[in-house]
Amino acid sequence: MKILFVIRSAQIYHYYESIVSALLLRGHQAIVLFDTEWTNDQLMPPDIEYDLAVSRTGWGKRFLFAAREVLSYRRYLLVKDQSSFYAERWLKYVSPKIKFMIECVPGMRRFIKTNFVGILLRFVERCTPPDSAILADIKKRKPDAVLCSPVNFRQSSADLEYLKAARALGIPTAVPVISWDNLTTKGIFHVAPDLLLVWNAEQQQEALAHHSISKEKTAIVGAPFFDKWLAVGAPKKTTEESYIVYLGSSDNIAEDETWLIEKLRRALGASSNPELQKIQIIVRPHPAHFRIYEKIDTPGVSIIPKNGEMPKTKEALQEFYDTLFYSVAVVGINTSGMIDAIIAGKPVISVIEEKYKRTQMLAQHYRHLLQSDAMELAHSSDEFLDILARLLHGEDRT
Repeated sequence: MKILFVIRSAQIYHYYESIVSALLLRGHQAIVLFDTEWTNDQLMPPDIEYDLAVSRTGWGKRFLFAAREVLSYRRYLLVKDQSSFYAERWLKYVSPKIKFMIECVPGMRRFIKTNFVGILLRFVERCTPPDSAILADIKKRKPDAVLCSPVNFRQSSADLEYLKAARALGIPTAVPVISWDNLTTKGIFHVAPDLLLVWNAEQQQEALAHHSISKEKTAIVGAPFFDKWLAVGAPKKTTEESYIVYLGSSDNIAEDETWLIEKLRRALGASSNPELQKIQIIVRPHPAHFRIYEKIDTPGVSIIPKNGEMPKTKEALQEFYDTLFYSVAVVGINTSGMIDAIIAGKPVISVIEEKYKRTQMLAQHYRHLLQSDAMELAHSSDEFLDILARLLHGEDRT
């Protein structure tokens, strides 16, 4: 089969690398397209057949994109049991004039929630045809199937436009879900694929609740992003010092968590337990949020890697795995790196802070981890130290 795989940017290709590799190993032809508006040319993957996607043009583009952002914002107003943080965040993506009206006109949020507005905005999508240049590009490439992802990020990109065009051409389409929070903290699917490839039963339920995609239109395939752990080798220990790994969160989750790292370091140093006093902290920054750690100059705290690079190479992934494997525990607020640590068999401590309540305890994707009982929860420095002391003596309750 000839597969056309349209991805928003080369920067996120590593989320899908195992899918492309599997297709090629099975004898299929996979052509990957990236949106030129979102892609850094220096990050193009070297070992695959790729090209740049055609971008939507025309007078209706701005109007269509604006309607999509409002429709996604409307979803956050309607969804129950989700933190208001995500509605407020998405409002930043809405066009300035509409944002002003929502914030300043009394009753505007109630109006947006009405069925009339929902029908009107969806009508805009249905009445806007696919871009003619994109239709021509797909026809020229003659794929047997079109994969597109993530298709529901802010500010529409080529992945969504190619999905729309492929559906119009009657070519089978599928969307692999990119991350654990993609269905609950991003935009809606303005164009539904023939098949949504979800990680698990929870995402299957989220697809229905948040995007009106039925169970019959989904397939549970596991989490391709974590396939990388199947390729790591035996870990090699490089230090005899005891340490914990602190995994940084994105700036959306925690704008600046350096204060918490320093708080934990002080708690360790002030402990009456000599073993705890000696524990070092290795901080792995979130790849998109590493600059906040440049100001840290605290003894016993190391930032690795300082530029927050994703472990994209085999060597970098092995180093990440080794760092996790020999740690006493992995600590953080709310990040998918916690899943990496759990896969590596390490105890995870989530530090519960009121400051991050809206992006932690009230976030739907984080609650999946809570319900799994796969983490220790520390509500105070004393609880944090007690958990570490237990772990140092081999008592791992998770």
